[in-house]
Amino acid sequence: MANGLPRKAKVGVPGNSVNISPATYFIAKRMETAGMLRPGQALMLAATLPTRTRTPTPPKRGKK
Repeated sequence: MANGLPRKAKVGVPGNSVNISPATYFIAKRMETAGMLRPGQALMLAATLPTRTRTPTPPKRGKK
């Protein structure tokens, strides 16, 4: 990882910081370089997208 990569960003509600997914940040940074995002939006996009997605697992059933 690059030095200086922020782990948290202060976006949205003033005073509250959010966690940033490094993978999402780098993808958004590439999109910003390609012109798909405005300058400075990579950090906001990485902060607003969920850092992790989970698929719901069915509840375990006991033995009958």
